[in-house]
Amino acid sequence: MRRPNSLRRLIGAVGRLSDCFRTDSVLLVRAFMWRIALPPLKYLIPLPTLVRLMSAPPPADGPGTSKRCGSRTASVLHLLEAGGRIVVSSNCLDRSLLVYRFLSEVGARPQLVMGVSKGSTGVAGHAWVEIEGQALADTTTGGFAPILRFGARGRPRPTAG
Repeated sequence: MRRPNSLRRLIGAVGRLSDCFRTDSVLLVRAFMWRIALPPLKYLIPLPTLVRLMSAPPPADGPGTSKRCGSRTASVLHLLEAGGRIVVSSNCLDRSLLVYRFLSEVGARPQLVMGVSKGSTGVAGHAWVEIEGQALADTTTGGFAPILRFGARGRPRPTAG
């Protein structure tokens, strides 16, 4: 019984990867390479240094004015949705660092946000990316209080509140 379901999942994953490849093959390959590199890097490099590594200087035509900004944002969101765990980690920090990297390259002015939530089972942490104060492709940020933000070029920024 498991084989038909597994085969169906495999066919679906191949189809989604194929779609990502047709949409932006370079982005897909780069995301996959970061998918491999980020898990060990986050244990070897202090967070502020890693965020600076993952940031990119704004494009030559200035931050926020890049003509590719809108299409890159759409491509990154598509990759997050369709790429699955093969390409994009389910770990919120890995995923957010990747999105932060790709969007900073086109001058979208992303902010990497770290937050905490205290619940009955203890303290939980979460990472997400915001553009102009709006969480990007992440609906789980509501219960988390931001404690640390990184803006352009990985610089720490004050948090509200």
